[in-house]
Amino acid sequence: MPTIEAMLDRGVDPISINSRARAINAFLHWLYDEHVMAAWIKIPKLKEPEKDVRTFTPDQIRSLVSYKPRFFGEARAMALALLMADCGPRVHEAMMLTAEDIDFDNMLVHIRLGKGKKGRTVPISPEMRALLYRYLKKYSPPGPVFGTLKGTRASQQNILRVFKAICGRLGISGPRLSWHTLRHSMATQYIESEGDVFRLQQILGHSNIATTRKYVHLATKNLADVHHAHSLFAAAAR
Repeated sequence: MPTIEAMLDRGVDPISINSRARAINAFLHWLYDEHVMAAWIKIPKLKEPEKDVRTFTPDQIRSLVSYKPRFFGEARAMALALLMADCGPRVHEAMMLTAEDIDFDNMLVHIRLGKGKKGRTVPISPEMRALLYRYLKKYSPPGPVFGTLKGTRASQQNILRVFKAICGRLGISGPRLSWHTLRHSMATQYIESEGDVFRLQQILGHSNIATTRKYVHLATKNLADVHHAHSLFAAAAR
């Protein structure tokens, strides 16, 4: 088998090399478990290039906001999508929400992480509060907010199919139509709007600030304008 250096010289990308390394590492781990090897030898992972993930634009989100759902399934899909665009929970976190987790008075949502795990509280916008209030008042799901009308858990994939159909109807294309893209879009927009990376870490629930800092590198579109507005020299020279 060629060395990693040889594969890099041949132009094999790090992602492909890491994929092969994972398979070899799994085999080496099996050999160690079977006592064929005295120590577990592990091939280190190469640093992979940052993926340029296309995000939803403000105009696309405005199109979603203006869409009028025709039935419960569409209303549920839109409420979930816009919640993720508003405060960026992970989809499995959003699917666990109940009406009791929403503090309408203080515009907060409590994210539960499962038994024995500490949750977090994130802010929502006045517009999101109004949307959730109308949705819950009209449909009153007896269980999870984004569950079924019978009170059982719904499939996020089924809801995603409805969301994709709505995007097709609105002519929204470009970004990958997924729940994670909506969370990613929220985080990128937060940084582009000069939001603080440490507060974003709390909102997204990242345990490592390095995970959140990637959005600082991705959100470079308006850095020149921000720099010009806050430059000490520019302010003195005006």
